[in-house]
Order: sequence, then structure tokens, then C-alpha cells
Amino acid sequence: MEFDRGRLERFFLKVVKQEPDECWEWKGCRRGNGYGGFWNNSKQIYAHRFSWLVHHGSIPEGKLVLHKCNNKGCVNPNHLYLGDYSDNMMDALLANPPLHLCARVREERRQRRIHG
Repeated sequence: MEFDRGRLERFFLKVVKQEPDECWEWKGCRRGNGYGGFWNNSKQIYAHRFSWLVHHGSIPEGKLVLHKCNNKGCVNPNHLYLGDYSDNMMDALLANPPLHLCARVREERRQRRIHG
């Protein structure tokens, strides 16, 4: 997928680019859900999805662009990967487990240590 130079310049003016292993923070507008928004051909898309398109190409039907870093403002292509809705839900649970699951998991780990 190719983008004109002006669009790419507009995008990267809104990115605080760091080292390859660090988050590249989006400093443009944020949507109500915390994700960055970028205007592409008179249509607003998520900034991390645009970053994926620029660096990796198309997004297959039914796939989502997910964050390894769990930072909604990150557009670093090294922190992004393709997944489905199930992957997205698992990421959300692992990043912020519900309190009742935290206690259960801690108890299961404690029992395993005691009983081997």
C-alpha cells in the first residue's frame, strides 16, 4: 500500500518517535476511547491502524491491529500485531484482570506451591 508524501509527513508530525523497542506516542487527536485518530482520504481511522498500513501493508478482513504494549496511543509498528476479537479480549483480560479472577489466580498459584 502506498501513501503520498504529504499524508506521511502529516502523520509523522504527530508521532513522538523513540527507539525501536519503545512506544511511539501519538500526539494528534484522541478519540473518546483513548485511541489516536488520523484523517486519511476524508475518513478518520485509528492512528495505530494507519501505522500498520504504512509499515506492514493491508489488514486482512476480520483482523484487528492490536498492541503488544497495551498503550492505546502507541503507533510503533514493532508494538503492533494482527489478531482477532478473541485475541483482543484475551489481551484486555491479561492487561486488566477482573478483581475476582486476580484473587482466584493467586489462590490457585498458592495451592500449587503448597501441594506441588
